[in-house]
Amino acid sequence: MELTRQIACRRLRSLVVGFGQRRANLRSTVRIVTPPARPSQMMEFYLAERYGIGWLNDPVGLSPETAVVGPQSRPGLSIHLSGVVDVFTIHFQPTGLYRLFGWPIPSLVNEGVELADLQPSARSLRDAIAAGNSFAERVVAAEWWLMKASEAAAPGSTMDHAARLLLRSGGIPIADLAARAELSVRQFERRFTAAVGLSPKLYGRTARLARALAFKERRPELGWAEVALATGYSDQAHLVRECTALAGTPPRRFMSQTFNNGPTPPR
Repeated sequence: MELTRQIACRRLRSLVVGFGQRRANLRSTVRIVTPPARPSQMMEFYLAERYGIGWLNDPVGLSPETAVVGPQSRPGLSIHLSGVVDVFTIHFQPTGLYRLFGWPIPSLVNEGVELADLQPSARSLRDAIAAGNSFAERVVAAEWWLMKASEAAAPGSTMDHAARLLLRSGGIPIADLAARAELSVRQFERRFTAAVGLSPKLYGRTARLARALAFKERRPELGWAEVALATGYSDQAHLVRECTALAGTPPRRFMSQTFNNGPTPPR
């Protein structure tokens, strides 16, 4: 699997994290990836074979040609990769989609929705990305379109700051974040969920698990107790409980399945 990544230009960075591309020719092989609950939001452009998508015991169906992928609040998703894989991804900041388009982000949780159904004018974005002969050309096309869209974007708010704090730490008390925003806890939770899709507590939990799994991938020589303490869990048992709840299996088994089945999907 060929993976390429690039951060967004400075003008877009408050809205867009960056861009990714994955390419492979799996031929008749089917790789099944089962991601954990996760906080990220993205647009994915399937320029060759589309992914197969299934939830729990439901039949596997094809992803849209261009999918707006919301946060994932629970385990149970399976992603089936086969044939020629050529996927270009735009990764958004926690409130990026909400600020750019004003979409009801909670309705995108656990969903991959056809982009043109949400934003008909975005057909030109897919066409421009598909016409790119290289990753660099695709990034230029995406940034040009996004910069035009950003001219009408909502300004940043305290929800941006709160979401990024949770993304980095995962463990800040919600009451403290609400106090910083000069809101009651209930008001803060309501505004945060509208802008980000997940409740602040669940968002923090998914962000912390993502950080722990990524840390273990970078430092495979460390034990899970060390990973837990380095990423904000009280102990290894706490990490095991959270991974089981959010990924459907304990961390050791989850990582083993991930590496045996193939690459982790874009975050």
